[in-house]
Amino acid sequence: METSIISNSSLIIIQTKSLQTRWGLYIKTTSSECVKYIATSNYLKNLIYLNLSGNSIDSEGVKYIATSEWLKNLTSLDLYYNEMGNEGVKYIAESEWLKNLTSLNLSSNRIGNEGIQYIAISEGLKNVTSLNLSGNHIDSEGAKYIATIECFKNLTSLNLCGNQIGNEGVKYIASSEYFKNVTVINVHCQTQRS
Repeated sequence: METSIISNSSLIIIQTKSLQTRWGLYIKTTSSECVKYIATSNYLKNLIYLNLSGNSIDSEGVKYIATSEWLKNLTSLDLYYNEMGNEGVKYIAESEWLKNLTSLNLSSNRIGNEGIQYIAISEGLKNVTSLNLSGNHIDSEGAKYIATIECFKNLTSLNLCGNQIGNEGVKYIASSEYFKNVTVINVHCQTQRS
């Protein structure tokens, strides 16, 4: 049995050939180097679910994920509560390997309107049906971008809770011609009173 181990204060990954049949993986790490190791592991080529939430992963770590040919089968990517910012979103939006994603959680990642613009021009996120952008720095202008993203016509769930989209942003989302299939929208947020 081939085994290799890496470790840091919060992560020990044991890579064995048996991981080739794993469908989902949840990992706690604080290192972009550990994320790089995950992204370059051919043992994870059949992985469809990857949860790296709460790991302080920055844009460099996200770049490893977005450029990994071994993660091309992912259908669900959970990056909740990291530190990717707008640059990390750019890597995901431009990825040629993450085109099978149907569920994408980017909540609490310091993403602003610039990050939403990257998503808006993405060709690779058209299969996403569930998108969580809660707890970021998106305002009404960002909501306007989201409402006009044509590739999200397959979207069924959108979470914008905890952003500052206001009443104007809610109107953009509610009137979007691309959200005809959406059955769940969470825009519980700070709205301005008239």
